[in-house]
Amino acid sequence: MAGLKVLCETALPLKGKFCLEGDEAHHLLRVLRAKVGEAVSVMDGRGGIAEGHLLRVEGKRAIIDIQSVTQSNAIKPRICLAQALPKGRLLEDILKQGVELGLARLQPLYTQRTEVHLTPEREATRRERLKAIAAEACKQSGNPFLPELAPFKGIKDYLQQLPIAQTGELRLVASLEAGVVPLPEVLKGAENSEQVTLLVGPEGDFTQEEYAAARAAGFLPVRLTATVLRVETACLYALSVIVSITH
Repeated sequence: MAGLKVLCETALPLKGKFCLEGDEAHHLLRVLRAKVGEAVSVMDGRGGIAEGHLLRVEGKRAIIDIQSVTQSNAIKPRICLAQALPKGRLLEDILKQGVELGLARLQPLYTQRTEVHLTPEREATRRERLKAIAAEACKQSGNPFLPELAPFKGIKDYLQQLPIAQTGELRLVASLEAGVVPLPEVLKGAENSEQVTLLVGPEGDFTQEEYAAARAAGFLPVRLTATVLRVETACLYALSVIVSITH
């Protein structure tokens, strides 16, 4: 992907002039300081990438001359992360680096040991922030697919509402229990999986009841490393292993 990158969740023209407005135009013109004639890549967040150059500036709008549009194939397997809400801004960090690794869906969860519980208003604000971070990570990394950001949900409801696992879907839960299989071993032969869903607990780990509910929903417990990892380290390690083995 050549040139400066912007993201616009609208249909891209096959060729011709494209008017970029709003926050992305501001980002292109004021933050990236694009010059007329400079190469620009416009992503639609669904795999479409339009290549062109900045033709002219009309006030706060950027007119881009599109030369070609390509459609990227969806990343397989589709990687979904169901993450217990951690303290502070760790969820934002996890999402940012997850997008760089090709994360397709983030499901924030409340668990029995989750220390952070948001009001509906704060959830809405947090979702907007996560959406902005995901968009920025797509532009930075060149990942043409915006991840799906699921609404905050309690783990009990999440597990109960999951449909029966389909052929080609692998469900894994990061576990600190004794005797569970290491993650790389479980992933052997998973190259043809359509979807891998990873469930990661909070700072205080899942309760035994939550582990049992995860198993009942089709999640296989896996060991990440011989040591106890911080939440963000566990997520990114597991996502990296999944990507390296299955892609």
